[in-house]
Amino acid sequence: MSDVGDLFEDVSSPPAKDSEDTPAPEASCIVPTRGTLPGAFKKNKFPPATKRLFFPIIPDGGGLNCLAPATAGISAASFFKTLPLDALRVPVDDIVRTSHENLVNLQELYIGSSSVILTYDSWGISLQEICRASNIFAGNESAVATICKETLKGLQYVHDEIGIAHGNISCGTVMLTESGRVKIADVGDSMLQNHDPEEKIQDCQAVCQMAKVLLQLGTADKPATTLYLEAENFANAPFGTTIEELINHQFLNRGVESRSLQPFPLLLRILHSRS
Repeated sequence: MSDVGDLFEDVSSPPAKDSEDTPAPEASCIVPTRGTLPGAFKKNKFPPATKRLFFPIIPDGGGLNCLAPATAGISAASFFKTLPLDALRVPVDDIVRTSHENLVNLQELYIGSSSVILTYDSWGISLQEICRASNIFAGNESAVATICKETLKGLQYVHDEIGIAHGNISCGTVMLTESGRVKIADVGDSMLQNHDPEEKIQDCQAVCQMAKVLLQLGTADKPATTLYLEAENFANAPFGTTIEELINHQFLNRGVESRSLQPFPLLLRILHSRS
């Protein structure tokens, strides 16, 4: 855990080179380059002096742990992830705060001598974690339609407002919060990287692939209902199909209300089916 220690003990900007020409960093706010979105880079130590509580994001099971603060009535909470310093491959002023209901929103970036910390405003249970217990979405086209539509809305913000590709859309990075809201995780992680323009198209294809995985299309004989055929048509959208075209696909009009996607009731259904 030495990486985390770096951020607690060191100043949150990389050490300056031994040169008189290198000025000390100013305490002023960095002007973001991505539209009007505010910068996320902070120069104070982590954790900052705030009443917020900070919970670590734990891979492969962190969702279950991070839902606990919400159910306990803890509202002023943030969730943080520690990465090696070399994960930051763009200028710090390219890292901005996000604000969209379908994103696990990035709040802040802290830089230590060997590590970076990203803080996020929420967390949840990934679709992958739920399906690992039991894929209860396989016969629920309406739920999958909602998941895909909400994911595309968040992705549209990432592409248009932040101006980047996400690059890692999958059942492992799409979350359900305690209220059933669909959110894309790791947007801050994506901002740290350089992206090829074609990755935006690949993001769209990844949403279609997610529908295939959740509905288990092509893996078993299923009744060719109208809804199933619409789902199949959506999942097999040709490469190059835009977000706008996917959002307006007929299949995505078959969605359900977000409370139907609350993860705790879903997990209880899984447990009940096994009893």
